[in-house]
Amino acid sequence: MIRKEPQMIKRSYKKGDLVRWYEYYEDEIIKNGGTGVIVSLSRQVEYYNIRYYNVLKQDTGEIEEFSELDLDPLHKGNMK
Repeated sequence: MIRKEPQMIKRSYKKGDLVRWYEYYEDEIIKNGGTGVIVSLSRQVEYYNIRYYNVLKQDTGEIEEFSELDLDPLHKGNMK
């Protein structure tokens, strides 16, 4: 699976939403993935209109920042 393009992303997450996260190699092939919970909106890069979220990773219990390009909703009911 190759990383999604920014124009393909039109979603917004809120605290508590369940997501599937992805980490990529430099050539944009997925190297790791898992599930987690949105903890907060970390930052937004206005120029590219991309949001970054802090995600509590379910497998390790660590909080890590992911771009919205690297997240998918775990349940469609989560999305506004």
